[in-house]
Amino acid sequence: MAYFVMLCFTVFAQNGAETIDGNRLSPKEFTISASPVFDLMGVTPSQVNRTSDIKDFKVDWLFKSWRLSPNFGIQSQPVWEILYNRKDLKKYQEASFFMRRLASLDLSIGSILNEENDRRIGFSGKINLFKAKDPLLVKDLYSDLGEKYKAEAKQLEAELKDIRIKFDTIQSVIEKSEARNQMEATREQLLSINSRRREDINSRARMFVAENWNASSLDIAFGRINTYQTDSAGSLKSLRMNRNTAWGVWLNGNVGF
Repeated sequence: MAYFVMLCFTVFAQNGAETIDGNRLSPKEFTISASPVFDLMGVTPSQVNRTSDIKDFKVDWLFKSWRLSPNFGIQSQPVWEILYNRKDLKKYQEASFFMRRLASLDLSIGSILNEENDRRIGFSGKINLFKAKDPLLVKDLYSDLGEKYKAEAKQLEAELKDIRIKFDTIQSVIEKSEARNQMEATREQLLSINSRRREDINSRARMFVAENWNASSLDIAFGRINTYQTDSAGSLKSLRMNRNTAWGVWLNGNVGF
C-alpha cells in the first residue's frame, strides 16, 4: 500500500521589501523550491550539490561500486537544455505558450539515508503553469546583446582567418610559436561567446526579476518516494509500506498585490 499526498501552497505577496542594514532593501521573490524531490523527502535543497550548467556535471563516481550512493541528487531541465539553452534567445521568445511551459519542466532524482538507516529513493518533476512576468520575453532587455556578440564573432573569425594565413608563411620558430598561441587564444574567445552571452542574459534576467519580485505565478510539482530497509552492508532489503513510501502532488502559487 502506498500513500498519496496532495499539498497546495498559495502566497500573497505585498508590494514591499524587507529592510536590512537601515536603508538597504532586499526584495524577496516567491518561487517553488529548487529541488522538489528533496522537499518530498523532507531534506533541504541546500544539501544537494548543484552546478550552473548540465555539461559541467559528472556522475561517473556514482557507478564505481555499481551501487546507488546515498545523499546525492541530479536535476535537469531537459527541454530547455536541448531546445533553447544553446540557441538564440529569439527561439524561446517566438515559441508557443505550450512550448515555453514545457521548457520549464524540471526533473530530479535523489537518494538519502535517514536516521533509521533506511534508504529513501525518489524522483520528482515540476512545471510552471503560469508566470505573469517572464524575464526572457522582454525583448528590449536583450536586444543589444545579439548584435554585440554577433559582431564580436564576426571580428574574431576574421582575425583567426588572418592568423592562419600568416602562420603558413612564418619561418621563425619563435614567431610561429607566438602565432600559434595567438590563434589558440582567439579560438578560445570565439568558443566562449555562447557562455558569455548566457551570463549576460542571466544577469539581466535577475535584474528584471528583482524589480518584479511579487509577480504572480503558479507551479505544479509531483513525485514519488520509496523507502527501503537496508542491511549492514547498505544493500536494499525490503520496501517499507508506510507513510514513507508515497506519491505526492502539490501546487505552489503566489499573487502580488
